[in-house]
Amino acid sequence: MKKFLLFIGHDYYPSAGIGDYRGSFETLSKATEAVSKVSDSSDPDWYQILEFTGDELKMVDEGRVLD
Repeated sequence: MKKFLLFIGHDYYPSAGIGDYRGSFETLSKATEAVSKVSDSSDPDWYQILEFTGDELKMVDEGRVLD
């Protein structure tokens, strides 16, 4: 598993938990790039990027996806 996990979704129809998972990435910058790619195709409302350190998950970025 790669270090950074991306979750992205819609306010109105959240998939809840793993349903909003969009992939794992080697770097934070690659995960951030993926937010743009997903937002172009599915018009989501929010995103969260978590860092997996082996024994815990830490939120490293979150926000609103703007049009």
